[in-house]
Amino acid sequence: MKRSLRIAAILFLGALLLLCPLGCNTTPPLSSAFPAAQHGYAMELALDPDGKTVNGTVTVDYANPTSEKLDTAYFSLYPNAYQRESTAPFFPEDMDAAYPQGFSPGGIQILNVLVDGQKADYTLGNEDETLLAVALGKELAPQERTSVSMEVQINLPHSLGRFGYGDRTINLCNFYPIACVYRDGEFLSYPYYKAGDPFVSHTAAYDVTFTAPSRYVLAHTGAISRKEERDGFTTYWISAKDVRDFAMVLSPDFQTETTTENGVAVTSYYFPETADQGKRASGYAAGALSFLNSRGMPYPYETLAVVQTDFFIGGMEYPGIVLIDQSLYQGGLSASLEEVVAHESIHQLFYGVVGNDQVQEPWLDEATTSYLTLKYFGYAYGPSQEQAMYHFCVDDTAQFIESAYRIDAKLNRVGTPMDAFPNSALYSLAVYTTGTKMYYDLERALGEDALLAALANYCEEYKFGIASGENLIQSLEASTQKNLNSIFEKWL
Repeated sequence: MKRSLRIAAILFLGALLLLCPLGCNTTPPLSSAFPAAQHGYAMELALDPDGKTVNGTVTVDYANPTSEKLDTAYFSLYPNAYQRESTAPFFPEDMDAAYPQGFSPGGIQILNVLVDGQKADYTLGNEDETLLAVALGKELAPQERTSVSMEVQINLPHSLGRFGYGDRTINLCNFYPIACVYRDGEFLSYPYYKAGDPFVSHTAAYDVTFTAPSRYVLAHTGAISRKEERDGFTTYWISAKDVRDFAMVLSPDFQTETTTENGVAVTSYYFPETADQGKRASGYAAGALSFLNSRGMPYPYETLAVVQTDFFIGGMEYPGIVLIDQSLYQGGLSASLEEVVAHESIHQLFYGVVGNDQVQEPWLDEATTSYLTLKYFGYAYGPSQEQAMYHFCVDDTAQFIESAYRIDAKLNRVGTPMDAFPNSALYSLAVYTTGTKMYYDLERALGEDALLAALANYCEEYKFGIASGENLIQSLEASTQKNLNSIFEKWL
């Protein structure tokens, strides 16, 4: 994700043409890089735009991911962080941008839970009530499956973040119960932290039936298998396999432009008054996928949506769909659009295809993606443009942040966990900016071709799994036959 600080940086350094991302405690490796068996999600949901709710059922074909018998299933309920101002997932300095008309509550109500058709007990946990524990009423053997069906009412806040609505769009991201990952003997039950993207999940299969007024254009993860219109409402049947999450954005104002790249339909959803930039956005995303493909890291899905939204944080990635701040399509900020779209598109591989614990090791996807975004500019425009981007993304951006904040050297370690950061600026400096320096240090030691080839091997090795920093280091060392401990210890 891009933080809004990058917009402040480009305004401060206004003579530059492109906005770039801002930005050794290696955690133990995951007990297994891959889930024993994937969960399956079947959703039947309907949007009530007047009541600002989404209603229906979420049924999870739940597989016991542990090596022991299991009597309780755990799910993250991210919308509940939006219930109260004190738990809203924004730092104080971002609240006015997140809630332009004042704080607006949202959340998810669990109206009923069934396990294999029988009523089940459940409890909420975490201070922000973002953890749901469902009593299964029996013990599941390892990899044994059961059906957990939840009747939900999802209440949308008037918020310009990942979840909520603005003047023109409805953002449905992290909006449904999602099964918690099991790691090193426990389920991860992180609250919705304010910095970064505090999510970790296994890939899964999704079958979604979604109904909305026909005036809305729908951008989404996955592919539509069919749709039906009746009495002013359209029902969509959407499927997606091997994806880490499912997200949608709706607007009555969207126009679209589609570019095909290596068989992938890349569609830009944009507002009519910014059509020129909106049409370019699909080409920027296609270019990023072309770069990845040229380096042996192919995008594995059939579609990618690039969506102009009521969203103040720059950009945000989800499988098969990326959200882009609507302001980046306009005026002086439009020059940043290519960088943000490329960054979020590259996240499709690093976060999407190769997952990681974004709370404990946010650098693993963000620093990797930031480095590859600069390599994309070298691929598209040549070495001089890559160097210019590096100068701004790393040197100028670091100087901008360091002049505005007192920097604790301990927090400027690339491997710092997400929950240690007191604001977005210091998070960005360590994870994006300093993380990019680390990757260029690796490139100087290994050579560009060797490092990119090693990253391609890492991507293939942990495809559709969840990797750790230790997994990455071991994979790079195996690919290059180099001992990289001194470099990683310097930065992590």
